[in-house]
Amino acid sequence: MVGDASGAGFGSTSWKSSESKIRVTVGRWNDATTSNSSSNFREAANLVLKLKAMMNAGELAKGSEVFIFTDNFVFERTFYKGSSKSRLLHDVIVDLRSLEMRGELIVHVIWIS
Repeated sequence: MVGDASGAGFGSTSWKSSESKIRVTVGRWNDATTSNSSSNFREAANLVLKLKAMMNAGELAKGSEVFIFTDNFVFERTFYKGSSKSRLLHDVIVDLRSLEMRGELIVHVIWIS
């Protein structure tokens, strides 16, 4: 999975090794609070919301290994550290860890510059 969030917009792409198609999601944040939040939060929230939607739609089998690529160094570091001073970013990381446990996923967050 690869994603980006800039200003009021966001987008992500995902691919499963068992399929030949690439899924793309693009949009704009619904509320001013999200679009005015830090880019660190928006980048993380974008990808975590996509992963949550994939799990809820039954698109991920239990035990799947998920690679999340981001150009946001803070998101990657926060994932491995486990917490953030930013309440919003901290909550997103907790959500991601919860998805990881619920789906018995193996999640890797990888920073790409």
